Amino acid sequence: MTAIAPFRVEAVAASPMLSETLAALHAVCVTDLPQEPWSAGAISTLLGTPGAIGLIALGPGGEALGFTIGRATGDEGEIITLCVAPAARRQGVASALVDRLRNDLAPCRRLLLEVAVTNRPARELYENLGFSEVGRRRGYYRRGGRTVDALVLAGGEST
Repeated sequence: MTAIAPFRVEAVAASPMLSETLAALHAVCVTDLPQEPWSAGAISTLLGTPGAIGLIALGPGGEALGFTIGRATGDEGEIITLCVAPAARRQGVASALVDRLRNDLAPCRRLLLEVAVTNRPARELYENLGFSEVGRRRGYYRRGGRTVDALVLAGGEST
């Protein structure tokens, strides 16, 4: 696999063109996962929600390599979604997005997220970033008549 040239992480706001780009990336990222891809409208709505933070990782040519959407709720933050294009995986993009989100959501005590029990690469990423299991949502993801449990993970607890 070729390494991704240096990338940058930027904050984003809701816009129709950006939402289309993020929806296309989300669809590619969840192809083999038990969740439905999000529409541009759903992404735009999330980005427009008070307290939501959208971040995008851009390659040297301005191409979208990955994105995340998070929000603060009280003293906790939530990673609503995190997607990285298959060609950009294992290049530090996801870690950079999560680190920036943690920083932008400060002073949240910790971050929460859900991940499919079947999504081993994401589970390994989150474990490497200091997340651990705090719960389980039975049948949380649904796609094509199939349900898959989600693990609820927490990370970034302050000391």
